[in-house]
Amino acid sequence: MLTPKIQRSTSADGLFGDKINLHRLEIFVSVAETGSMSAAAEKFGLSQSAVSQAIAKLEEASGIDLFDRSIRPPVLTLKGATFFKHASDVVESVRRLQSGLRFEKTAQLPILRVGMLNSFATTLGPFIIKSLQETAVQWFVDTGYEASRIIALLDRRCDFVITADEASPPPGLIALPIFSESYRIILPLEPEAADKSALERIAGMSMIRFGRDPHMLSRIDHWLAAAGVETIARYHLDTVEGAAQMVASGLGWSLLPPLAFFRLIERGDRITSMRFPGVPIRRTISIVAREDEGAVIAKRIQQTALELINDIFLPSLKKHAPDAFDDIEVHDGI
Repeated sequence: MLTPKIQRSTSADGLFGDKINLHRLEIFVSVAETGSMSAAAEKFGLSQSAVSQAIAKLEEASGIDLFDRSIRPPVLTLKGATFFKHASDVVESVRRLQSGLRFEKTAQLPILRVGMLNSFATTLGPFIIKSLQETAVQWFVDTGYEASRIIALLDRRCDFVITADEASPPPGLIALPIFSESYRIILPLEPEAADKSALERIAGMSMIRFGRDPHMLSRIDHWLAAAGVETIARYHLDTVEGAAQMVASGLGWSLLPPLAFFRLIERGDRITSMRFPGVPIRRTISIVAREDEGAVIAKRIQQTALELINDIFLPSLKKHAPDAFDDIEVHDGI
C-alpha cells in the first residue's frame, strides 16, 4: 500500500502560517541537537509519535525534508541543516526574551534552576531556598560537578550557579562573592593523638579524596608534593557526607573546607580538623548570573547567603572549630 505524499507548501508564506510555531521549532531543534526523537520526547513530556508529528508539520509547512529517514537514526538533510541553524537562532532569541522579562519582574517565576556546590547545597542550601521560596513556583537544584560551574550558565542549563569556579566570568556574566575559606586536614577524632602534628598523623594513612574539580585536585596534589606528603589515595567520593563518614569510621583522612564539615562536627561526628602546614589552599564561593537577566535575583541570593553565613555558619564554626573561624573571610555585598 502506497503512503500518500504529504502536500508541502511551495511558498515562503507557508512558514508564517498556523502550522509552524515556537513549540514545534523547539522540538525540532532538540531532535537535531540530540539526534534522537526519544530524547526530545522525554525532554518535552511527549510521546515519540507526537514528536514525529511535530516534525512532519514543520516539513509540510516549509516544503523541506528536514531529515533523511533512510538512515537510522535520521540525520539532517542539507536543507534541514540550514533550517536548523536559523531555527536554533529563533529559539535562543525567544528564550533570551522570556528570561529577560521574567527575571526583571517582581512576580513569582514559574521555574528557577540553580546549580550549587555539594558542600553548599547540603548545609546552607535548604535555608536559602526556604528564605526565597516565593521567588519561584518550582525550584530545580542540581549539585552535580558540571552544574556548579560557570559553563552551566553559558549552556543555559542553570539560571544561577553558586560556585567556587576560579575561572573569570566572561562578558555578560556577573560574579557576586559570598565568602572565602581555607581547606583543612580532616582526621578521625583521636584524643590520644592530639599532641601530634598534622603531617605526623596522616603519615601512612589512606587519603579520602572529595570532589571532581580537576583544578582543585591538581592544587591539592601540588601542595602535598611540596609538603613532602606521600599519599595513599585509595578512596574518592563525590559527596561531602560520604567523605566525612569514611574519615569518622577511621578509614583515612581528607581535605575539606569548613563549609563542608562544620555541621558534621556540630552534630558530634567523630572527626576533627587541623590547619594546613604552611600556606593553605583557599576557595571563594560566589553566586554567578547573567548580567542582563538575573542580576536582581542574584543580589537577593547573595544577601540571603551572607545573612546565613553570619547567623549559622560563623557562630557554629567559632564554637566548634575556632582556629578554622579565623581563616574565614566574608565578602560584604556591594
